[in-house]
Amino acid sequence: MMDLANQMAAEVGVFFNPAEFAQPMTVEGLPVLGLWEDREQDSVTAPDAWGVNAVTRLLYLVPDMSMPGFHPQQDITVEGTVWTVRDVADQSGVVRLTLIRHEV
Repeated sequence: MMDLANQMAAEVGVFFNPAEFAQPMTVEGLPVLGLWEDREQDSVTAPDAWGVNAVTRLLYLVPDMSMPGFHPQQDITVEGTVWTVRDVADQSGVVRLTLIRHEV
């Protein structure tokens, strides 16, 4: 029987095969492989939305030696659009960024 960590690692390998799903993109001016989660979430209730309409998205990145480290509250540019990092997590070797963009 597989423990939870190994089960999740196996599932990430099945559902996020970089060779099949990742797309070339530019993050902070560097070429990387990544995948946007399909859904965008509008939010005005998030604590860091400051009462302004905001869009929240998940971005999964294939780690690369040239990729910078990311941290919450950091502004980053993805494909020419500025986003604020809300959360960073390692999901079995894939970097998951929760990003928020405020709309005026």
